[in-house]
Amino acid sequence: LPKPRVPRVLHLTGTVAYNAVKTTPVFSGVGGPVQEILVAPGQKVRRGQTLLTVRSPDYSAARSAYMKARSAQLLSEKNFQRATDLYEHHAIAEKDLQQAESDHAAAQADLQSSEDALRALGLRDLEALSKNTAQTASEIPMLAPAGGGVVERLVGTGQLVQAGTKQCFTTVNITTGGVLVNVYQNGP
Repeated sequence: LPKPRVPRVLHLTGTVAYNAVKTTPVFSGVGGPVQEILVAPGQKVRRGQTLLTVRSPDYSAARSAYMKARSAQLLSEKNFQRATDLYEHHAIAEKDLQQAESDHAAAQADLQSSEDALRALGLRDLEALSKNTAQTASEIPMLAPAGGGVVERLVGTGQLVQAGTKQCFTTVNITTGGVLVNVYQNGP
């Protein structure tokens, strides 16, 4: 008679390892106290999703500069159009038109600079920012730079974070990974 097959079972110790290339540490782009945490370890997030909010005087100043620059740019555009029309009808001198054109170019540069400052903080929808008066002027969302699973949260509500120095979360693209197993020659 043939011998019955007995399956071999190995009990091994090991750990799950994430693909280091697909692991993303998430740092705060602004300084200030953490206002609200919106995700927890184990949750899946998509790129651009709000992870937490920070109450930041830096953001408040950047937002204010943007609002002022936007208003000044809109006014300078109207003034330039009016000056162009007046010049075409010989109602103003060429130097007045050139001054309006220069003022308009300066206002556009200031607006671009303030937009760049907000984009550096992670904000993308600046039109919505200027229309959203319900949002607290000093509260900024921290957005997920990449999609994946949240595997670690390193801050708490009220904790003071510093721009670019404090890691707040770790996210991982969990579609790839591996298991590191300890195999001993003579058993554990």
